[in-house]
Amino acid sequence: MLLQDIFKSLSKKTEPYKVGQKLKSCKSRNVILLKREVYISGIKHFTFSIENEPWKNTELLSEHGLREKEYLPFK
Repeated sequence: MLLQDIFKSLSKKTEPYKVGQKLKSCKSRNVILLKREVYISGIKHFTFSIENEPWKNTELLSEHGLREKEYLPFK
């Protein structure tokens, strides 16, 4: 990881994700619903489902992965 990436990640003021929260992706324009919080090896993961999907799959994604894919609170 470059030093610039470290400073960039430290300078971002992000709110923690919460169960029941709806998030919208800036990249893919998906809206997801966070269903459950799970800790695996000390890392916070969330199960989520994509809104408006004909099937109700739940997937697992880490908090870092949510930030990396630029999921922001849906308003």
